[in-house]
Amino acid sequence: MRKFGFKKMAAIAAIVVASAAQAGAASLDGLLGPDGAVFDKSFSADFLKKHENQQVQSIRFEQFPKVESKTDQLADVSGVDFAVTVKFRDSDKNFEAAGMCFAGEEGMNCRISCDDSGFFLKADEAGKSILLLNLEGFELNGCSDTNVNLRTLKSDPDNAVYKLDPVSQG
Repeated sequence: MRKFGFKKMAAIAAIVVASAAQAGAASLDGLLGPDGAVFDKSFSADFLKKHENQQVQSIRFEQFPKVESKTDQLADVSGVDFAVTVKFRDSDKNFEAAGMCFAGEEGMNCRISCDDSGFFLKADEAGKSILLLNLEGFELNGCSDTNVNLRTLKSDPDNAVYKLDPVSQG
């Protein structure tokens, strides 16, 4: 992954702190549940033209329905299974990753299964959408032996926070 100087990391931290403040007391509890949920965001060509350093054309977060485990070893695991799909502005292909999110003090820490990179989730201020906070960058399509289609969503000020809106399931 690319290294950032102090100024860039300070800018990312400022964005994250502002997002955390914006999230306020809103909780993910009403957004994520046992039946699963889907959130996404697509950016128009005009928006991308104005934001040349943004890598993402569209991003989707899918929480899978909770399945009761009959295996004693998994009975104590209290996480949320997910998949994240990203379409980069320079590609027609969708890149994917899957893993598990675990509750924290301010939201959920989501980790990619094969490489332990990840992101954080918080509810927006209104409690109707989620904020995907890309603090460290994460890999997509990286769980194969060849890593031929590996892409990394870098963490920088233009790619640090995405507000994803709920998608109707039905």
